[in-house]
Amino acid sequence: MRLQKEVPAAVIHSHSIGLIVDTGIVLDILHMYPDKPLHGSMLEWVSGVAGRVMPTPRGRIVTVFISPGVYRDYKARIGSAGTAGRAPSWNSFRKSTSKKAIDRQNKIFFSIQPVNTDRVDASSWRGDRFDRPFFALLTAVGSMKAWDDREIVFASKDRATLSHMRDLMAKHEHFRRVHFAGDLSSCEDMVVH
Repeated sequence: MRLQKEVPAAVIHSHSIGLIVDTGIVLDILHMYPDKPLHGSMLEWVSGVAGRVMPTPRGRIVTVFISPGVYRDYKARIGSAGTAGRAPSWNSFRKSTSKKAIDRQNKIFFSIQPVNTDRVDASSWRGDRFDRPFFALLTAVGSMKAWDDREIVFASKDRATLSHMRDLMAKHEHFRRVHFAGDLSSCEDMVVH
């Protein structure tokens, strides 16, 4: 059993969080919930993170953003890693735009939001080709008015990818809203602070 983390009230904000999670960290989450499919694992993980923070943050929406390219990477790696988690069809992800309540009393919600990145120019990406879809997704989410109220967290265990992503995002107007997490624990901290 994990201990509850005491978080000073001053660092808890009421704004919503958008997550873009690299496949390596998604696999860590799936290992925590081996009997759940991908969507269920993500919901359980966010619920668990929110539940161990005291005082409980209020008025928070945690949105996991996903695109067709990111989904294909998840599906390929889930299969090759031999994890028990299952990736649903892309169609079910595209229909998963409704919010699920994690804590109705404190107004904490979770959602998975599909994003079309077909029109994003990802030609400036010079890193690992498998990480290009994550760059395109971060660029798309950061530039869309629908989510300009969100702090965006990009989480990856790959230091080279994080560094390259940070350098490229510095050239974008939405850079001030983008945060980088290098492991699952750092990502969890950003979800609730």
